[in-house]
Amino acid sequence: EKGNETYALLEIRAPKVAPAERAPVDFYFLVDRSGSMAGIKWKKAAAALQSCAKVLGPNDRAMVTFFETRFQDYAEKPLPVPDLLEDEAFRNLKKLGTDGGTELLPALKHVLDVAAKHSAGRPRNLILITDAQIGNESAILDLMKTVPDFPVHCFGIDVALNDALLLALCRQQGGTFHSLNPNDHIEQAV
Repeated sequence: EKGNETYALLEIRAPKVAPAERAPVDFYFLVDRSGSMAGIKWKKAAAALQSCAKVLGPNDRAMVTFFETRFQDYAEKPLPVPDLLEDEAFRNLKKLGTDGGTELLPALKHVLDVAAKHSAGRPRNLILITDAQIGNESAILDLMKTVPDFPVHCFGIDVALNDALLLALCRQQGGTFHSLNPNDHIEQAV
């Protein structure tokens, strides 16, 4: 004690052994398959998606939405991760290929609607895999401001990545950003 003030020194230690399990999380993957992703970038984007799914927990769920001029869901709702990993079509994503423009905003709105319907009360994260050749940057940021509790993690895959939107999105939503060259070892980075 000093004068009218009382001081204390506290030491908080992390547990020596991490908890064996964490709460299940829903992961929403938005994967760019526009024409600008053709070739090695698409192969690396598919590898990034598959690598991400492999490191998720057995009780997590995953929803995959591909976007270009239009968007397409891999399934109607989040799937248990083991089911996704066992699916033959998921293991052969590289064959899906690319086409169209890069229209992220409609796909993002769709994913937010699906998450509101299927992930109420569950922790959720959005993982965006793209080369970041995206317009409507301010509209995308404004839309995500409506869901401040939805972290966004971005994997930007390109040689000369336009990362301004991806960085802003991750900062705003409290996520992480990874800039990857198509020649990088994507699986190791994930």
